[in-house]
Amino acid sequence: MTLQMPTLGFASNLAHTVIKEQEDELASTHSAGSINSHDELTDDQLALMGAPWAKEGNLVRKLYWEFPGKRNKDKAWKETFAVLQKGEMQMFGFGEGSTLDPGNAVGGGNWMDLTTNLRQTNARIIGDLNLSHALASALPPPGYNTSRPHCFSLTLATGEMDFFQAGTDELVQEWVLTCNYWAARRSRPPLPGGVTNAEYGWRSLESQTDDTKDDTVSLFSNKSSKSKLSFQNTISRRNTSIINIADWQAPQASLVPSQLDEEAQLESLQKHLDILVKELKQHKTYQEALSRLYPPRSNSLAKAKENWRNKSLHIHTEIVKYGVYIDSLRQAIALRLEKQGEKKLHESLRIGNDYESDNDDGYDEDDDDLPYEEG
Repeated sequence: MTLQMPTLGFASNLAHTVIKEQEDELASTHSAGSINSHDELTDDQLALMGAPWAKEGNLVRKLYWEFPGKRNKDKAWKETFAVLQKGEMQMFGFGEGSTLDPGNAVGGGNWMDLTTNLRQTNARIIGDLNLSHALASALPPPGYNTSRPHCFSLTLATGEMDFFQAGTDELVQEWVLTCNYWAARRSRPPLPGGVTNAEYGWRSLESQTDDTKDDTVSLFSNKSSKSKLSFQNTISRRNTSIINIADWQAPQASLVPSQLDEEAQLESLQKHLDILVKELKQHKTYQEALSRLYPPRSNSLAKAKENWRNKSLHIHTEIVKYGVYIDSLRQAIALRLEKQGEKKLHESLRIGNDYESDNDDGYDEDDDDLPYEEG
């Protein structure tokens, strides 16, 4: 409650001065303690606020791809209660006699005990998905089809792909946001690729790229440029039938979760995205050169181009994925700072209200009516 102080007289001015000094002293006492030491929100506190830090609710699931090229034989959609937190999505099914109604658990907010309570009932786990290097996307209208609106897809690092149906488009956006947030938090960017002796069709072009880098350093010699011309003439005449071109395969993503905080993880993801953009730019330069390395309509040329397309598609996919991760983390960081600001404001108001309550108990307006004697 705000004190209504008298507006006239010496006592009124004195009271204002004393109260102002007390408020300043109280504020300085709490500034390094209650407010600043507690304004950081932990992951558990953020989870209580829901998306994008945690999400739970009823979904209908369809396992579409078991892994790339392998469709799931079971085409049925199955109802499940999903709990998404700390980089994993656990899905539960409920049989007859269940002591926990999943409908009552939706939005309950008891994130620390929810999974334990589910396990203590006859609920059974029907899926446990690791979100490292996963990517979620909302399906545009009409959804999966006209009878299955409000759907999103979830692709895992293993190549498994699931479809999920939620109740509304708003819920779909919350699930997608939370999936991608934890994928961004837990995905560890790969280490820089090492040197390999495998021939995918453009190894000689990589060597020429290295020679070009050497040319920028060796400004006083044209030996390397002459070597390149000689090499190109030689490579065009070589017997391509003896070249063994291997199948290019995408590197396996690490499922060891990252332990970085949001800001450090964001920086790590941005650095890797920059590397991918440069790698794609270099890889594009190989496309036309492949036709000059191998005879037209040869098996080697066909294999080299197929490998080039596969790697190009992989790099494009990774650029999209890491771009989504970066956007998700930026949004989450901005929202977290907003929540921390609200918490700090509420704490400041609480301290102020507590102080006013204390002064209400000890202040009496009648004390201002001091006797005045004329001299």
